[in-house]
Amino acid sequence: ESVNLPLPKDWVEVLIRHPESDVVNAIFRYGEKGLHIENKNNAVAPPLNVPFDATISDSLFEYNDTGLYLNIQTNYDISSLISNNIFRFNSVGLGTFAKDTLSSSDSNKVTGVSRPVIRENQFIANTLFPIYLKGSATLEFYESSNVITGVPSPRKDPSIGLGGYFGASSSDQNFIALPKIYAGPEEPLNTQHVPYVVWEKANFDWYTATLLGGPVGGLGTAEGGLIVKFNQGKDLNFYGKFTLASNPGDPNVFTSYRDDSVGGDSNSTPAPDPAPAKGDWLGLYLFNHQNAPFAYSTIQYSDQGLVIYQKASDPDPGNINYEISYNTFHDNKNGLTFYIASDYDITSRVADNNFYSNDYGIHTFTLSSTPHC
Repeated sequence: ESVNLPLPKDWVEVLIRHPESDVVNAIFRYGEKGLHIENKNNAVAPPLNVPFDATISDSLFEYNDTGLYLNIQTNYDISSLISNNIFRFNSVGLGTFAKDTLSSSDSNKVTGVSRPVIRENQFIANTLFPIYLKGSATLEFYESSNVITGVPSPRKDPSIGLGGYFGASSSDQNFIALPKIYAGPEEPLNTQHVPYVVWEKANFDWYTATLLGGPVGGLGTAEGGLIVKFNQGKDLNFYGKFTLASNPGDPNVFTSYRDDSVGGDSNSTPAPDPAPAKGDWLGLYLFNHQNAPFAYSTIQYSDQGLVIYQKASDPDPGNINYEISYNTFHDNKNGLTFYIASDYDITSRVADNNFYSNDYGIHTFTLSSTPHC
C-alpha cells in the first residue's frame, strides 16, 4: 500500500500584508513559503501603508522550502520583532527578497528594507541556509542570543546566504549592516564564526551604503576576521558607498565556496574533493569613489579578484582614490583589477600588499569606447 508522505512545498504560503498582524504560537510546516510577509504599495489603505512592524514570535517553522519570507515591494520597511521561534529542517529558515530596481529611474526605485530585530531564535539543520538575504535587508538588529547549528550528516556547517538586489536608501552612512555573526551566545558556539556565502549575484544600489563586518549590535569598524565565500561564478557588487571593517591581526577572507580551510565546510563536500581553484568565483566589485580604504583582507581563488570599477552610469561620479593596502592576493586568475568605463580616473595608492601564485597580480582594463583613462 502506497503512503503519500508530506513534503516541503505541498502548499504555497500564508500571505500577510496588514502591518498590525502579529503571529504568535503558530506552526508552519511543509509550505513553499510558510509565512510570507509582504510590504507592498497599495496593499492597505492609509494610514496603514506604513512600515510592517508586527511581532512574529514563539512559532515553529519546519520542513518548508522557506520558513519565514520577508518581501519588500515598496519604499516602506519591514521592522518586525522576530523572537523565540524555532526554524528547523527547512531549506531556508528565514529569507528576504526585494523587487529589483537597479536599472530603474530614481523615482521608481524600491528603497524599503527588511530590518527586523532577530532575538533568541533557534536555527537548526536548515539544509541550504539558516538565513538567506536575497534582497534588501540588514542584520544591524541581529542579536547574539540566536543559536545557529548546521546539518550533522552529511556535515554542512552553517552559513548566511547573500544574493539579489539591495536598494535601501537612507542618510545613515552604514544603512545596510552585515556584521560578523557567531553561531550562539555560549561556548563553543560563541567562537564559531558563521560565514556569508554569495549564492547568487548580489547588487547593492548606488544609494545603498553598506558596512561589511564589524560586531553584532554595533556599527564599529575595528573588528575584522569576516569570511565571505562565493558560489561558482558569482560576484558581489557594491555600487553604493562601501565600508569594510578590518583589523591588522585578524584579516578578512574572500574565497571560494569550495574552500573548507576557513569558515568550515559550507558545501557539504569534504575537503579536498572538489578542491578550490583559480577562477572559482568572479569577483568583488567596488564602484563608488566615496568608499573607505580596503585593507587587511585576503582574496583567493577568484577570476577577477578585487575589482575597482569606474562606471559611466555613476549618478555622482568622481575620481577613485581610496587606498588599497595590507592585503594578500593569491591563487587568482587576476588578483587586483582596475576597470575604466568612464572619463574619471582611478588614482588609488596600492601599498604593502602581497601578490603571489596569481596568473596576473594587477590587471588593468579600459573599455574601448571610453574617451580617456
